[in-house]
Parts: sequence; structure tokens; C-alpha cells
Amino acid sequence: MSKSRRNPPYLQDYFDKRDGRRYLYFRKRVPLPLPIGSEEFWAAYKAALADKSEIGAARTVAGSISAALVAYYATSAWNDDLSPGTRTLRKPILEHFRARYGTWLLRQLTENFLVAYLERSRMPRTIIRKRCGVYYGTPSMT
Repeated sequence: MSKSRRNPPYLQDYFDKRDGRRYLYFRKRVPLPLPIGSEEFWAAYKAALADKSEIGAARTVAGSISAALVAYYATSAWNDDLSPGTRTLRKPILEHFRARYGTWLLRQLTENFLVAYLERSRMPRTIIRKRCGVYYGTPSMT
């Protein structure tokens, strides 16, 4: 009984009709040279593994909401100040906002838009008023 060889992490092998078996470093979509295990293969694999460029950076427009979220995710305010549970709860909310408005420039956002967006959300009105500082009507004089 022979042992099967496991591929290194993030390596995808597939069959191409024209070239036969191919290998791809799938995190960055980098094709790797054959044969697997050769010096050229390991040099290309280690170079792809060491590449720390941000995924999707070429698609992100500077000054957009998407770029602001990418920058926020890299800050210590996101990584160190928030607990993992808080990040787990907030990230889907931010990603939903990015999916709808990620291409908008930050300068296009107005306070009225943000208040209207939060009011359409499922957040209770008291939380929206407290976080935005928006009060409807006159405050009670007690």
C-alpha cells in the first residue's frame, strides 16, 4: 500500500485540456511550473506564498467606501480594540453596506443618507438616535 502525497497548502491541481495536469497557487491565482517538487516549482511557490499584497487591491478605488473599510480592517481599532465576538457581529453589517455602496466615494455620503439608511435597518430607533445624535421633535423639559 503506497502513501499518497499531500499537496502543500493553497495548492490546487487541475487538468487542462491543452496542457494536461497543472498546478495553481489559488490564493493569488498564480500558475506554478511543473514538475511538482522541482527547484523552479518551489521557488515560484515560495514567492507566491511570500506575496503579502492585499487581495482585490487593484479593484478598490481610492476614496471609496470599500477602500475605507479595507483601511479600517487593517487598523488597531479593528484588530486590537474590538473583541473577536464584536468583530464577528460587525463585519457582516459592514460587508452588506460595502456590497450595496462600496463603489460610492466617501464624499458622496451625507448625514441625511446615513440617518435614513440606519432607520431602514432593523436597529431599534433608540439606538439610532443615541449613536447619531438625532432627536426628533423637541426634547422634554422635565
